[in-house]
Amino acid sequence: GVAKIEYNGTDVLELNQIYLFSASMNGTKVSYCWDFGDGTVQPGQVATHSYNSTGHYSITVMGQNDVSSNETTIDITVKRRLLGLTVNASRTVVPLNGSVSFVATLVAGTAIRYSWILCDRCTPIQGSSTISYTFRSVGTFNVIVTAENKISSLQDSIYVYVLEQIEGLQVASTDLVEDMYFPTNKTLHLQAVVREGTNISYSWVVQRDGNAVQTSTGKTFPLSILEAGNYTVYLKATNMLGCATANRTLEFIESLGVLKPYAFPNPAAVNASVNISATITSGTGVTYV
Repeated sequence: GVAKIEYNGTDVLELNQIYLFSASMNGTKVSYCWDFGDGTVQPGQVATHSYNSTGHYSITVMGQNDVSSNETTIDITVKRRLLGLTVNASRTVVPLNGSVSFVATLVAGTAIRYSWILCDRCTPIQGSSTISYTFRSVGTFNVIVTAENKISSLQDSIYVYVLEQIEGLQVASTDLVEDMYFPTNKTLHLQAVVREGTNISYSWVVQRDGNAVQTSTGKTFPLSILEAGNYTVYLKATNMLGCATANRTLEFIESLGVLKPYAFPNPAAVNASVNISATITSGTGVTYV
């Protein structure tokens, strides 16, 4: 009868991996001979073999006894196991609606399929070793690529940070008088305001005559000034896409204290000249009426 080949593999075998082959056919006193297509010939009903070169091979086994002979051939492909999958991106910090190109590379082996997961809750996209994608929402995305052939699969991933660029930075406060003035020894609540931008960190510097008098970080800044005068508030906003700056000049004024008027001479005669003056215990920028 026709010889039958069995082995612990598929029609695609792994390079340098040992496989066990066995043959069977009807008849008695059958002797077998294997030809593995790479120049290797082995006798016996059972044989082991490994291939040290990739490619396509035909495996033939011949069975014979004193009265008959028969042979069977199967075709196999030898491939290298995938090794060292790495995914790289043209950039990993991306403005909203920006495009990114991804490239997957292998140290060894040839993939026949690549699939890409490019965003949260996205279904895998079948493609090649390269792909481009435009990110339509802000966030942190774990881009995953899977490479496969018939004997192995590998996976790698890379994080992409999608942000809004900082635009329209301002130093804002609702506590100011005429948008500029504020009393000393009280707390002025300053706030950083942007028209657009995400993942922003803020730093503040308050200067007087070019010298820093206070610093702070965060979106809000509670500022208290003890000495009257003009101060400039510098604000810097930073994210991974870049930075923006803004500044605002403020005047801190000492609040009015006790006002006391004086007249000399006092009392005074009718039609006599009298000098009138006033003192105040505290206050700056005072106008007398």
